[in-house]
Amino acid sequence: MSIVKTNIYYTYEIMMDNLYELNQTYPFLQIQNFGFSVLGKSIPVIRLGMGKNHVFYSGAIHRK
Repeated sequence: MSIVKTNIYYTYEIMMDNLYELNQTYPFLQIQNFGFSVLGKSIPVIRLGMGKNHVFYSGAIHRK
């Protein structure tokens, strides 16, 4: 099964659709909003698990 396609031009809208599909497939994922970009777009956060240890990974990639 492939939810995230890697051979296409990737847009913000596709990313948000992918997050929704991932959450539907893996309901243990918690999708939250970290805030908003200067363009007014939601900055999503994905939480995995509920353990006492926390690790933060940032995919901070800027296109514009």
